[in-house]
Amino acid sequence: MVIDYNTGNVDSVIKALKLFSKDVKFSSSRKDLDQAYKIILPGQGSYDHAINELKRKNLFEIIKKKHFSENIPIMGICLGMQILSTYGYENHQKTEGLNIIPGEVIKMEQSPNSLPHIAGMKYFLKIRIFYLKTYKTTLIFTLYIAINLYPTTKKI
Repeated sequence: MVIDYNTGNVDSVIKALKLFSKDVKFSSSRKDLDQAYKIILPGQGSYDHAINELKRKNLFEIIKKKHFSENIPIMGICLGMQILSTYGYENHQKTEGLNIIPGEVIKMEQSPNSLPHIAGMKYFLKIRIFYLKTYKTTLIFTLYIAINLYPTTKKI
């Protein structure tokens, strides 16, 4: 299930998932979330806005319960990955995240990189795609970032 929490960046995620599975839901319904066996949190924008939207839609605690009590896997994309952390510091405030990845999301310093930082990276991976099968592949990413996630544990 792809969570709808008003943060954008969903059309391409849904289209990509539908290439491999017809069973893709995009919803903010508690009923749909209760039945979900995998969760994707896409998103773009600010940390505090995303968390406020999850709370406004009464999804914040349900997502945590699905992960911690029911062991449901959650994949965060862009902002969705950031809010899996314990805290985010954006818009001059500290915001509590979902605390699925213990750590903090902090804006990168202007030096030695100019912001946003654009980096091309090549990864050789054996990946288990969330909805699909296991593949060996080479992925090339262009990252356009201005934040860092500092995990507080090596065990994630």
